Amino acid sequence: MADKDKVVAIGPHEEMFGLRTIGIEVVRAEDSAQMLEALRVQVERAGVRVVIVSETVAGGTAEAVRELRREHGTVIMLVPSHGGARGVTQQWMKQVMEQAIGVDVISEERQ
Repeated sequence: MADKDKVVAIGPHEEMFGLRTIGIEVVRAEDSAQMLEALRVQVERAGVRVVIVSETVAGGTAEAVRELRREHGTVIMLVPSHGGARGVTQQWMKQVMEQAIGVDVISEERQ
């Protein structure tokens, strides 16, 4: 990435703290409302190219996140926390793969 390109992480402090040590800007969000507010701010910022969002605070926001991706072209990555996956990332990946190739290659219940 170019010098002015930024990576920002959004999520609970205890989950995102380690990312700060490697130079990623961290924005604290403890619930989905705070996460969406922070995400809207970040996709509008000049130079922010990638936003990492903890699954912990992403529940119920799939449509809003999809819309922000489409409107701004910012890469928004939902990632599981150290506490384990909640399925949000897997569901998003399933939808993307189905759109891209027309087949569900993620679910175990394939035929």
